[in-house]
Amino acid sequence: MSTTQAPPRVAIIVSRFNASVTEALLAGAQSEYAARCGEGMTEVYRAAGAFELSALSLAAAETGRYQGVVAIGGLIR
Repeated sequence: MSTTQAPPRVAIIVSRFNASVTEALLAGAQSEYAARCGEGMTEVYRAAGAFELSALSLAAAETGRYQGVVAIGGLIR
């Protein structure tokens, strides 16, 4: 990334199902991204479950506001 270029904005779509897992993954993703690119460059959206992640990820991507989309879900058997 160039020093004159702004860090990319990223949407993080996270499932509320299995929140004990997904919230820890979200915290780690936000922390790592903030350390590398700065605070405030991510927006978090909540999905009811893992099956809704793909639809919300597509919707976020189609807005054109983000350079990347991260989907976080956890299916535990």
